Amino acid sequence: MLDVYLALSTMIDEFTNKGSGWVIIGWKRISVQLSNYKPIKGSSYLPLPKYFANKKAIINIKNTDNKCFAYSVAAHLHPVNVHPERPQHYAHAVDNFLGITHPMPCMYVKEHI
Repeated sequence: MLDVYLALSTMIDEFTNKGSGWVIIGWKRISVQLSNYKPIKGSSYLPLPKYFANKKAIINIKNTDNKCFAYSVAAHLHPVNVHPERPQHYAHAVDNFLGITHPMPCMYVKEHI
């Protein structure tokens, strides 16, 4: 039984160290199923689902590069009234994102209970 406990503790430690955000306080009985987590990351333009597109409340920049995060920030800082989905409106601002990798990696905030 001790071998199972040590193996399970090691697996949980490895899982949490990879950024799961979990904090184990204690356990009495546990059943765990682990799998590989492949987070999505930003990239170029993807069409919005119809539900969101029909609301006309989201500007979806039609970029062809991996700078979607930079375009979204530029669209907020430099609003355009006519065809705001066109990336050429924001090209000058996107070029100012020096030192930022594209696509932007997913970030998370580790919360402690």
